[in-house]
Amino acid sequence: MKRVLPMLVIAMVLLSGCDFGRVERISRRMMREPLRAAAPDFCPVTLPPVPAFHPPNLPPPPEDIFWYGSADLWVALPIDGIWRGLSYDYTQKVFWGREGYVWTEEPLPALSASGRRLDAPADPADVSPATNGYEETYGSFMLVGVNFPT
Repeated sequence: MKRVLPMLVIAMVLLSGCDFGRVERISRRMMREPLRAAAPDFCPVTLPPVPAFHPPNLPPPPEDIFWYGSADLWVALPIDGIWRGLSYDYTQKVFWGREGYVWTEEPLPALSASGRRLDAPADPADVSPATNGYEETYGSFMLVGVNFPT
């Protein structure tokens, strides 16, 4: 019993920070709202340009992504313009690049992003400050977190 009591106290402290009600509310809403196979007709999406844009000195993107922009600034977007599998609060990481960007030389890139809902009034998107990253195939990139109001 002496061992069980401290373990029980630790478990209670850890679980006290969990909001199981929020998890339940999210789960119920997600069960009512099936995932869409395509965006609604009234919802504009960004699709790959023709001809396709290829950032300098980079290999082609994965097949479900396309590059959008110019050598001065480009972004990786889903090939059909739809972010799938998002959490309840519509948070997404957005990967950016520009010619000559090196993450070790500019760890906090001078990049800002903003977003707003197009089909109805809403608060603006909550956008994190830009940070950096590196991936062996694609090299240095800039990263911004975007949380769209729901």
